[in-house]
Amino acid sequence: MEGDHLVRDASGRWLRAGVEASLRSLGTDYIDIYQVHWPDLHTPPEETAEALGELVREGKIRHAGVSNYDVDQIAALGRYGRVETLRITFTAFIYGGTLGVLGASLLEAEFLKQPTAGTYVYVGLIEEAVKLGALWLIARRLPRYTMRDGIVLGAAVGFGFAALESAGYAFNALFTLNGLSLTSLVETEVLRGILAPVGHGLWTAILGGAVFATAARHGRPRLTGGVVGWYLLVAALHTLWDSSQAIAVWLTLLLTGTQVQWLMIQLGRIPVPTQAQVHLYTALNWTLLFVDALIGLLVLRRRWRRATATDPPLEVEPPTGAGVGVGAGPGVGV
Repeated sequence: MEGDHLVRDASGRWLRAGVEASLRSLGTDYIDIYQVHWPDLHTPPEETAEALGELVREGKIRHAGVSNYDVDQIAALGRYGRVETLRITFTAFIYGGTLGVLGASLLEAEFLKQPTAGTYVYVGLIEEAVKLGALWLIARRLPRYTMRDGIVLGAAVGFGFAALESAGYAFNALFTLNGLSLTSLVETEVLRGILAPVGHGLWTAILGGAVFATAARHGRPRLTGGVVGWYLLVAALHTLWDSSQAIAVWLTLLLTGTQVQWLMIQLGRIPVPTQAQVHLYTALNWTLLFVDALIGLLVLRRRWRRATATDPPLEVEPPTGAGVGVGAGPGVGV
């Protein structure tokens, strides 16, 4: 701030003045994290990066980052220095985790009381909708939209959702018939951590790219037919992923089921599978997950390539006057 005037300035002079003022205000010798709050289109990124690097080397700040930079602006800054923190990405992660999981829990509770084959469809639609809502909250006031920004922020929302959802599954796995099992907890967290990049993170990245591509054309996020179409696609991938075990069981019985096993199913009893059926079920389950992930990755790869070709390039505008720019001013950005 400069009096009552908000200054967006990421020049070396302004950043250094901000750090010095913050050190005096806090009564300390260094700042743990110093973030440039807004990108400055009037200051070359190399000047900003050089100033932050000098402040780190001098010991006045320990880590440097940014808040509201998009993908292109982060890449431009990163060519000249190290960007260690990204506030908006962290915010997307938190939104996806808290709002997404809470919203999904409330909306899914009624469907899960009496699970049916349609439950997988409902869960896919609901969870992708709440993640879309969390992404929409983040996107509604951004100054600039590109498809790549949407993909990155969408992935962050998806990872946040996956992190809190996995914590819930791990907590349930902790309690077994034989008491507490830390092994089950760790196994659940590790397995879901490995699968998250081709699950929630992938699906919401695809949807985020669609939302931001639309926002780039209209100036703000809008619920168009295209966005709805991409939403239905990722919900379908989500549904296939969740139902892979049930589909694998059905295919195993269809291919290798005996008359006795089918009779037990008709009587409402669970048949005991053979060892060969267990192996076939495992292979079918993982094949379905692999196909689901491959489709998602191919879609995301195509969307990213299109974004790289169509997103407008980042341009540095010539200065238009004093007090115009971006960043952490004196006493701001700690």
